[in-house]
Amino acid sequence: MDLWGIKSLPFSEADRSASQLSITTSKMFYTNKADYFPKKNASCVKRFQLLTICGRIMVNVDERGVKMMRVIAGIHKGRQLKPVPNHKTRPTTDKVKESVFQIIGPYFEGGQVLDLFAGSGGLGIEALSRGAEQCVFVDQQQKAIQVIHENLETLRLKDQAEIFRTDALRAIKAAGKRGLTFQYIFLDPPYKKFSYEDLLEALIHEGLTDSGTTIVCEHDAAEDIPAQVGQFKLIKSEKYGSNIGVSIFRYEVTK
Repeated sequence: MDLWGIKSLPFSEADRSASQLSITTSKMFYTNKADYFPKKNASCVKRFQLLTICGRIMVNVDERGVKMMRVIAGIHKGRQLKPVPNHKTRPTTDKVKESVFQIIGPYFEGGQVLDLFAGSGGLGIEALSRGAEQCVFVDQQQKAIQVIHENLETLRLKDQAEIFRTDALRAIKAAGKRGLTFQYIFLDPPYKKFSYEDLLEALIHEGLTDSGTTIVCEHDAAEDIPAQVGQFKLIKSEKYGSNIGVSIFRYEVTK
């Protein structure tokens, strides 16, 4: 029975095959993303897996190259995660993940997690690896849902997860009807497409938060983030390079 009133998306072996990315390891590549892929000699490139997606290069390499999609710490430390094979999803970098979890953890003793705009599921999976009890993953893209299923299956975490394909506001309302509350909520929508104030207000209005909730927002570095929304106060705001900003809210107990 689907308790959300939302149909969870199954995936078949055919879907799995269709979602695989082509891997090229035999040629020299250059990209205008200098921080992603410095020039290498031919022998070094053979150690790299280059995932070419819609004209962008996503890389999954060793320590000589660029950032890998992987679990940073916890019981699944070092395990690699599949990315979503399109240009619509922006994976959170290892540097940002490590910084965020050092602030909000770094490890957990249980707790419920909501990974909204989940993409490949990297943030929710990181939380599970570090000790969270359960995570609800939500994304609107079919390809993202398939990749989340695959990553959870690879790490044998499906018993600790619920996965739903729907839009964020509908998911918030559905979770509210179920009476769910979360200790950790990750918000990483497409940059400049959503109001973070509206998202936080919706989470509060539907009762998904309580006095133990921490909310993590990843956003465009130039975006103005409110200092407080309801009982949630901005406790930390950091910029990573020229594009990425992270703001963390915690419930403020009124005296």
